[in-house]
Amino acid sequence: MKNKIVETLWYGFLAGLCLNILFLSRQESVEVKGTYTITVLTLDEYIFKILRYSIWFALIIGAIYFLYCKFRKQ
Repeated sequence: MKNKIVETLWYGFLAGLCLNILFLSRQESVEVKGTYTITVLTLDEYIFKILRYSIWFALIIGAIYFLYCKFRKQ
């Protein structure tokens, strides 16, 4: 079971990484003549956000899998 949880955390991290790259790369916001705003992140902020959200995603997926395994046996 320990191996499965580690494997689930790894796959959750990879899935979170892919999803965050897709969603954060589309996030823009700079003000152009008062009509709309585009937020531009520096590379280190961008990488930090991607890693942080990926780790959270992996932990959530791991917790769900752990609870699934625990209650499935009962």
